[in-house]
Amino acid sequence: MTNHDQGAQEALERVKASIEGYWNDAADRSPGDCQAYREAWNRKQSALKNLRGKFGNPQQDNADDQGRTPLEVDILRWTWPEYFDKVKSDKYMAERLQVLQSTKRLFAEHGHFSEIDLSGRKKIAGMVGPTKEDPVNYGWFGSMATAVKFWGPIKNNDENLSLALDLIPANGGVSREDYLKYVGRFQKAFPNGGDGIATATRLLAMKRRDLFVCLDSQNEKELCKHFRIRVRKKGYEQYWDSIIERIKEARWWNTPAPPPGVERDVWEARAAFLDSMCYEWRDTPGS
Repeated sequence: MTNHDQGAQEALERVKASIEGYWNDAADRSPGDCQAYREAWNRKQSALKNLRGKFGNPQQDNADDQGRTPLEVDILRWTWPEYFDKVKSDKYMAERLQVLQSTKRLFAEHGHFSEIDLSGRKKIAGMVGPTKEDPVNYGWFGSMATAVKFWGPIKNNDENLSLALDLIPANGGVSREDYLKYVGRFQKAFPNGGDGIATATRLLAMKRRDLFVCLDSQNEKELCKHFRIRVRKKGYEQYWDSIIERIKEARWWNTPAPPPGVERDVWEARAAFLDSMCYEWRDTPGS
């Protein structure tokens, strides 16, 4: 197209008018404005990647765990009634609910994990089996009875465990950044090593049972199989990027809360209850 073509002058005037309009509507942006925009852009990368069916570190454009998208994964396509039926098929559902009700009370009655007595902290940590005084088996949702290096920080009431849990809100959204800050503080309770995804996620699954599932040696294989992701030892970031991000895309997870009752109790712990479907039986109940 040249300036001799029919309508060329009118087209040029329209382009000039558009540019002038953009210029007049533009606003000055401070360095702070630009930084806020970059941060908002970064926060949306995970959602944008998930929409493309890619899961992995949202800060890495080409990161992809090679797993299936939620639309290709049966367990993530289930409706809430289908999911609830699966949970109800577990003959230990009532016992699991007892664990959740007890630990929920402990969190509700104390402002911080450090304010809970040793008996209560051990229950939340999954270190206590049924006793004469309390018949609840707290090993459900991830038994940490053999996690020897976890016992010290629990027994000594290491402040880092409490400070870590304080970083996870009791209600509402939890971001990847919130979770990674939790992990960083949690690890400070183990200066000589011994922290791990199982112990970290056990505490998370008790505080935010709606979003987190305890990932341990007795459910990892089946959980990865159900989610159609590669079976391998999951690190802290992979746990969030490959598992939690997929949970948040599930139909049953996004269903509105049912009326109060047992179904509502399960819904409020819908992520934690994945353990009941993926637990591989060994010697004793409780995973």
